[in-house]
Amino acid sequence: MRAMNYRVPVLAAALVCALALAACSGGDGGPNMAGDQQTQGPGAPAYTASEAQCSSDSDCPEGNGCAGSAGVCVAFAEEGQVFSVMVNPVGDKDLLPYQYAGVAVGAGGRLDLAIDEPVQIKGVVVFGQENDVTAVDSAGSPRALPKSDLVGGYLVATAQGLISGTQLRSETSVKAQQKSGEDWTFSLSLLPEVSYELTFIPDYSDDNLPSLPLFSVSAQFSKSGRFDIMLPPKKEYLAARLTGVVLLEEAGNTPVAGARVSVTLDNGSFGTSSITDEKGVFTIVMSPGHGPVALHIQPGAGSPVFPARDFYYEDGISELAAQATPRFVVGPVPPLRDIILQVVNVKDGNLFPVPQARVEARGMAGAGEASGQGTTGDDGLVQISLLEGLYALTVMPPSGSRYASKQMALDLETKVGEDVFVVPLGERSKIMGIVSREDSGEGVFGAVVTLQTNQVSAFEGAEQGVQDFSVDALTGPDGGFVVFVDPGLYAVTVVPPARSGLARFSQPSVDLSGGDATMKVSIPPGALVRGGITRATDGSVIRDARVQFYFNAPADKDVVGYWALDQTSFAAAIQLAGSSSADTNGDYSLVLPALTLLENGGTPSFGVGSQNGGADAEKTSWTSYGLPAVDVQPAPAADKR
Repeated sequence: MRAMNYRVPVLAAALVCALALAACSGGDGGPNMAGDQQTQGPGAPAYTASEAQCSSDSDCPEGNGCAGSAGVCVAFAEEGQVFSVMVNPVGDKDLLPYQYAGVAVGAGGRLDLAIDEPVQIKGVVVFGQENDVTAVDSAGSPRALPKSDLVGGYLVATAQGLISGTQLRSETSVKAQQKSGEDWTFSLSLLPEVSYELTFIPDYSDDNLPSLPLFSVSAQFSKSGRFDIMLPPKKEYLAARLTGVVLLEEAGNTPVAGARVSVTLDNGSFGTSSITDEKGVFTIVMSPGHGPVALHIQPGAGSPVFPARDFYYEDGISELAAQATPRFVVGPVPPLRDIILQVVNVKDGNLFPVPQARVEARGMAGAGEASGQGTTGDDGLVQISLLEGLYALTVMPPSGSRYASKQMALDLETKVGEDVFVVPLGERSKIMGIVSREDSGEGVFGAVVTLQTNQVSAFEGAEQGVQDFSVDALTGPDGGFVVFVDPGLYAVTVVPPARSGLARFSQPSVDLSGGDATMKVSIPPGALVRGGITRATDGSVIRDARVQFYFNAPADKDVVGYWALDQTSFAAAIQLAGSSSADTNGDYSLVLPALTLLENGGTPSFGVGSQNGGADAEKTSWTSYGLPAVDVQPAPAADKR
């Protein structure tokens, strides 16, 4: 069967497959990129070709196929299994990555995929004309433009992916002048019938305009053609230019050199940014035609230390135009103190230093915001320079540490003269897990288990950026593993070794907030899926394409607000079901999990409900992607510490 291309509006989110850790070491939590050749993992038993069960389908029982170079016989996927798919045609430079949402596997585990040709959009980026003359004449032909009107830079097109946590992206350079015989300065490939946001990043400056802000426009194309991007007239940019001076105090005797100045407009877009010179002077340019503006001024490299300040102007730049050179006072500046923090674990009256813990303080000082950060040494000590103020102190030991993360208040306003603080940490929860086959109960040796979260209970209400946490473990001969985690909600991913014939397992939300616990992960049998990748126009094969299958949680469904898929850095990784590469004939093969089908033959749809996964897919809208629920139980008393 040939999959259809679904084009529906979806949630915009960046495709980030690796976890950006705020303060931990360990695995990246990203998708396994080895296709059906999954990682053996360090410590797993070595695998050799002589141990293979098969070299071709003829070596396997009826209804089974030989799964790649792993040499394992795996049953073909049952008809009706539903996945979302991403295809990256890396071997064909004229094609773009393509996505399908909710496509079903056909008889014999077959799923063929056809990719549409992209459309080619050509045009120019040009300053608008004061008399509204466009870049195209009345007959629709390009107008000869003065070279001074053309603007060079970079053009980036982004669109919401059909798979939650993913994004479609195309980009190209824009020349500042036309080549001989060409009436365009950029050419951009885009998927047809997809709504894009086109963002132009100007590379422009002259004596009056040091730079230009980003310019964005929405567009959708059904066929190749011309598309010119018309910026506001240069006169309007000049009117939206602001030159000001940053001072430490109201008296105006101390200019601030090296400060970073940026501006945000009422529609959420940004103007240009600037660094103050030795006289504290800066010049920024805003997008014309907007109302309220907010200027953000913060210390830069080599500048004096001062609280970061925000200055808001309801009437926009017109409110500042009456002043010849607007003054922005970032003071008064509170005293700067060198704070020493000792991070320890207290047990039986003894102090145990916690090394390599990331420590971050964010809070209010003077009339603005201040922050500082550092990492503890082997003695558990770290020194941070902070302005006197009130801070939220976040401490996060590295992945693998037994000591728990913590957030606490740090008062440097009333505790004048106190510069040494002890931060006591408790212990993380001990999770004793086992990964086993669902059909036989046999433990899976050499599986990589990854737990990821930004829902640590200790950081509830804190900024998301300091909450990200990931920990990896490798299962032993009995399938067992042990990890230490901060209490909270976690996404769990298991990548079995290729020789097992099992597929990647994922559960978007497992509640580990109850302290020490046991965890049982049951991996369903693998299901072999095969297919070919071709061009939709002429059926020619697409060689060496990268194919990634995702559990069916399409972005157009109501998953916004569900923590693990709501723009987390690991949203795409925890949806990945398997990946492979097509061969020179355009054929691919990979092992996917055998999903539980409903009585009506359909695959369970994604929704909300039981956080640990619903055992009865007919009675709850949450179905764990159609995989077995992860079983978490309080640890037996004998195993508690």
